Amino acid sequence: MYNQHMEKGSHFEVSIGAGDIVHLTIAGHLNTDALPDLLEWIQKVKETIKNLHAKKGPVLCLVDITGMKTYHADILTNFATLMKDNEPYILRTATFGGNVAITMAEDVIIALSGRNNLKAFHTKEEALAWLHPGIEAKKA
Repeated sequence: MYNQHMEKGSHFEVSIGAGDIVHLTIAGHLNTDALPDLLEWIQKVKETIKNLHAKKGPVLCLVDITGMKTYHADILTNFATLMKDNEPYILRTATFGGNVAITMAEDVIIALSGRNNLKAFHTKEEALAWLHPGIEAKKA
């Protein structure tokens, strides 16, 4: 598990949970001060997803954005690049917990990344329910 708490007001985590789902947490104020730590976290996310893909095949990803408060345009661009780079390895990505402004930013990230297998939900339970058919498809 990679866990990065920052004094600058942002927080990033990556781990592999039940069902071999990659769990990501993005929280806090994501401004330009957070960029170096975000880039380090992005590398950890890429490594985790590629390694899991090599072992298990297409990856499911659950992203907790409940604690995400603010963001800067540079941050969105980096998220879009991450999404685009991980596209060959990901079966589905579900986010949950974002407020209206954050989910609007997600729409921009989706458009910039060209991904069509990412969906935003209000709750973790809804997100997991949408990922669940992906789990069944991986088993078949």
